[in-house]
Amino acid sequence: MNNLILFVKKNKRYALNNIRQTIFYLKLTQDASFNLYNNLTDHINNFKKQNSVDVKLDIYGPIDNIVPDKAKIIFYTIREALNNIRKHSAAGNVIIYLGCDNNDELTVNIKDDGKGFNINETEISSCDSRKFGIMSMRERVSSIGGLLSIRSKAGEGVEILVKIPLKEQKTEYVI
Repeated sequence: MNNLILFVKKNKRYALNNIRQTIFYLKLTQDASFNLYNNLTDHINNFKKQNSVDVKLDIYGPIDNIVPDKAKIIFYTIREALNNIRKHSAAGNVIIYLGCDNNDELTVNIKDDGKGFNINETEISSCDSRKFGIMSMRERVSSIGGLLSIRSKAGEGVEILVKIPLKEQKTEYVI
């Protein structure tokens, strides 16, 4: 009976946290003046409260001039990475680095000290088992002209590197 009570309490807490996160993200989609720094720090603080993972955010350069559409994709990519860390990595520490050089390119680097994984096996099985976290991160990043790479080995944690161009590229037409 005690196990059943613990199970119910744990599931109620999990459901409540999911509802809170859903409301938080619904607010984000309505915000035309999306502020990457504020939303990211709010999410990280909530993540740290709900999980036993220490997350450090290190920012170099200006990120307040990133257009809202790109800022949202950057945010959702980091959110998905943290979600994957929570679900799969057993990490105790995460470092998120955002570096912006003269508003030309943003680098996002997310490192955890978790158990790591075999990237090829995970990407293949994600297609088969409907686990689309990595695939959705790649699609989001590529939709704004960016590149996402993942480095990992079993037992050595995971490093996600994202490069996103911030300047609009001009298209030349040859007639």
